[in-house]
Amino acid sequence: MCMRVSPTDSGNSGILFVGFNQDYGCFAVGMQNGFRIFNSDPLKQLERHEFDIRDGTGVGYMEMLFRTNLLGILGGGNHSRLASNMACLWDGIKQQFVLEITCATDIRGIRLRHDRIIIVLVNAIKVYTFNPSPQLIFESKTCSNPLGLCYVCQSVDNPLVVFPGRRPGAVSLVHIGNATSSSNVNSGSGNLSSTINNTMNIGDNNTNVGSSSPLFMNYVCPSSTNATNMPPRQIVAHENPLASISLSRDGYLLATA
Repeated sequence: MCMRVSPTDSGNSGILFVGFNQDYGCFAVGMQNGFRIFNSDPLKQLERHEFDIRDGTGVGYMEMLFRTNLLGILGGGNHSRLASNMACLWDGIKQQFVLEITCATDIRGIRLRHDRIIIVLVNAIKVYTFNPSPQLIFESKTCSNPLGLCYVCQSVDNPLVVFPGRRPGAVSLVHIGNATSSSNVNSGSGNLSSTINNTMNIGDNNTNVGSSSPLFMNYVCPSSTNATNMPPRQIVAHENPLASISLSRDGYLLATA
């Protein structure tokens, strides 16, 4: 659940984005000058970071991974911290960006699972392995998706991603534990090239990403890609373009609007 605010509507608050983490225990606020992270109940600020004006400061989208140290960030606002075609992972322990993914077109969303990074473009979706050297394992074209609609099931047993289909009102579902290897992609998606740079140096201790311990837990990246060929399933849900997509916690119920 998240809300985006255009720079012209943010007023004096400077707020560009508000979004909860996967268990709603925390929420992140992207601002014209950086970001904040709050505990939901009791309401308490857990993290505050302001970027240097010389590098750009605006954060227009954030994706937490439960309470781990890694945050997905997109730029935004009047003085964006990142280019519109770039997504980065921020390490809350190191207080620096540790991974950068650059695409040929604007990035509208980033989603995280314990084993996957999902990049949402205006007309496509790309799924990468979540490790220090991410590999593209799935990509597919979508209809126009300026809202960056995409939802990821966090269940270990049901690793689903849902996103807009190729026609307005349709929904695609893909099992990303068995997604298509980048060397064998045959989705008709054309050239969706991207560049990855990283300085990731993940710790050695195991982490339960569903824990309620305070920010930040040191996240341990998985090593297996487990990628096989399984094309997306299509559901024609509406006649008009989608405004929202969501899954139940176990991934067996889909809601659209």
